[in-house]
Amino acid sequence: MSSENGVVARIKASKDVLAAALLVITVLSGVVKFAFDEAMESRDAADAATARTIAALTESHSSEMEAALDHIGKLEEAQSATVDASRDRFQKSEVIDAEIRGAVNALRTEIRVRHRENPEAYGVSRGTATLRHLSRETDRMLIRSQNAMPQGNPLEGL
Repeated sequence: MSSENGVVARIKASKDVLAAALLVITVLSGVVKFAFDEAMESRDAADAATARTIAALTESHSSEMEAALDHIGKLEEAQSATVDASRDRFQKSEVIDAEIRGAVNALRTEIRVRHRENPEAYGVSRGTATLRHLSRETDRMLIRSQNAMPQGNPLEGL
């Protein structure tokens, strides 16, 4: 009976670890998505301002054109800085994704090692079923993480 209680405690502890890992993945995915969306909005605003300046250029006199050209130069610099910041955020999101994958794989390995070290505590069928269940849960977490992260580099070609 105490052996079954130990198994139940181990399963609950493993579930708690997986739940915490899922929470971390969800939060990090949201942070990365928010930062990326913010950068894209800034870039769109800079594009709109550039378009307004170009429209003003066609209607203005030569002295006003020089001022508008200076303004366009400043806008292009701001847009370039925004693109660079977006690229940096995207690269950081890839690093975070790699760290999450590493943590989930380490957790999966730890579960397998514990099962191999003490298979009697799990029982043959119960331990195998538990291991399969935990493995499926970690796979689902990885898939959710991958779906939440931006795919590819949307800034290429800018």
